Amino acid sequence: MKHASTFFSRILRITLPGLMVLLCWPSSAPSGLPGNSSTSPRERIWTSTGPDDGSVHCLGNGKLIAYEQGPDIIQVFGPPYVAPTALSVRLEASAPTVTHSWREPGAAIWHHEIFQDAKKSGAMLDFVDSESPVFLRRIQTDAPLQLHLHWAEGTDVVQNGDRYASRGAAGGALIEIPTGRPIFMNYLTHLPEWYQLVWRGKVQAKRQSPTDLMLTVEPGESSLAVVSGDEYPAVVHDTEAILVSGVNPLLERTRAHWQRFSRARTDFGSRINPNVPDRDQLLHTVDDVAVLLAAQQSDGGGVLAGHNYHWFGVRDQYGVGRTLLFLGEPDRARAIYDFYWSLWQRSHVLHNGQGMEPNMFFHVHENDEVENPGYLIMGAFDLLATTHDERYVEEILPMLEWAWEVQKKNLVLDMLPFNGDETYVAGGLLPRSGLNDGSAEATLLFLESGKKLVNWAEQHHKWQAARVAAARGVLDEVQRNYRRNFWRDGRLITNNPERAAAAPLPQFRHGVCERCMAEKRFKHLTWNERSSTGRYLCPACMSMGTYHAAPVKIYALASVSLAPFYFHSSLFRKEELAPIVRKLANDFLETGSFQGADAPSVPGKIVGYDLGILLYALTELHDPLARPVYSRVLQMVDPTGAWAEYYLDGQPRATRCRPWESAINLEALLHYGVQSK
Repeated sequence: MKHASTFFSRILRITLPGLMVLLCWPSSAPSGLPGNSSTSPRERIWTSTGPDDGSVHCLGNGKLIAYEQGPDIIQVFGPPYVAPTALSVRLEASAPTVTHSWREPGAAIWHHEIFQDAKKSGAMLDFVDSESPVFLRRIQTDAPLQLHLHWAEGTDVVQNGDRYASRGAAGGALIEIPTGRPIFMNYLTHLPEWYQLVWRGKVQAKRQSPTDLMLTVEPGESSLAVVSGDEYPAVVHDTEAILVSGVNPLLERTRAHWQRFSRARTDFGSRINPNVPDRDQLLHTVDDVAVLLAAQQSDGGGVLAGHNYHWFGVRDQYGVGRTLLFLGEPDRARAIYDFYWSLWQRSHVLHNGQGMEPNMFFHVHENDEVENPGYLIMGAFDLLATTHDERYVEEILPMLEWAWEVQKKNLVLDMLPFNGDETYVAGGLLPRSGLNDGSAEATLLFLESGKKLVNWAEQHHKWQAARVAAARGVLDEVQRNYRRNFWRDGRLITNNPERAAAAPLPQFRHGVCERCMAEKRFKHLTWNERSSTGRYLCPACMSMGTYHAAPVKIYALASVSLAPFYFHSSLFRKEELAPIVRKLANDFLETGSFQGADAPSVPGKIVGYDLGILLYALTELHDPLARPVYSRVLQMVDPTGAWAEYYLDGQPRATRCRPWESAINLEALLHYGVQSK
């Protein structure tokens, strides 16, 4: 209640000098973007008749977030960012319609110009207020438009526009998402959530079904707001406040917020050589990704894994945090660690993914004691290298020590297994039957992050000499055997089946049922049991009879072969890895994927961040192939300025607007741009 009344008072102070009840069309976009280039913003084209490129963009303030595909609002949710989608809003029109969407430089403020019969017939402007959980859409149209609102079954909806009519509302609807609704898989909400929809102008509402409402927007100016909050009273007060203020004060303070955000980060315009190819597009992409990351970072510090994943993954945060540091945003990078530190202090454990209060849960995969803890340690020392804040590392040291110890106990033949949710595993490039094999990536992460932790603990006298010596002994053995375990015929292999053959394999593990996944019946993570043929199956599949054993195969995936460059590992000489990198680069330039011994189990499919780590490796090698790969990676950014989770035959697949892939690929592009001086 205190938050709501404070917000209401603040709005009144802003608007009393000239109360703006009438809606006015916004002024042009502000300038002053760091490293601003002369080219115009990207345009994202959408047509009502299709087909569509599927690209997604986001608008968010850490409390409430919206994902859009062109003019269609495909998801709105929050607070918190870990919440089910409340509703979608899709544009419909009687005549074929085209929209041109573009983002104001430096801000998560989107404009949609509407065309019918090749003539401009209207425009919309979308943003999430910088200070409150409110999404606002302003509409100006010369022809009738329809907005199709949809929410999930089981949502309680009350059309309550009369409540706000005295404040100028033409209508409204209150959405209540009851306790126990799915957020992701079988993770449920812990408390009810409320969203107030309110619209102004010449707008008529017609309920079409229990889950659908059609708004008909007549010519003129109108607006639509989605107001949320931690509690229902805050929703009511914020709804009243925006109806009193109008849209303009919120829009202007939101623009001011994003201008401060953009000015605070590194200006790459002065760091990138004017002769770098497509320099203007690169600078635009810096802005695109910086805004993409900021919009998807919750007020608790965690960054969403994407529009398909309303939770926070440790792995994903590593690439994001590292790129935030490169962009000159250490406070945002540290906020990620503040988030994990607060969780770890309560539970003394972290898993592959986590929710946030009040919808806290752990997304538990097969081997959460490996890989992710290595990323956690590695990122902490990346943060230290930028901020030089030794006291912060000292503060979170118990969490880092936990991350070291849980990995260590999983060593077999000096190899760690796979986590089970690596992007190349989740995408089917490496089969789940090999998760207990030795993982070259997880083992390398353990080695490189462990060195940083042990060195720091010794230098700052945090560990006794005996503990340091024991830890160095473990690291020395892992390093001594790494080549024997993972280097085959001039290649860095991804998996070594010798570990699975030697390890005492668990009877049960939590994660994905191998048979459900293979037969496309997978719904959610569950407990699985090892069958007589060595496959991990859910209780239902265990009762279905024998499931065939999996073939034993060794892979050499690009995602892992390139990791030593991305982690700045000194385990291999650059000239040893150079032939691998050049082959991958030639494959990528010729086919858009990787061929021969480096091909994944799904032909033509690559992980979205393979683009970035390939370019990163070529830049480190000063290889002439870096230039054409740089150009190809930049060309593959979508019309919103983002990269996807996967690519199949060069086309984006699965989750769009991805923080993890977009962050890594941007860092690699900038690494090339800066090194090219």
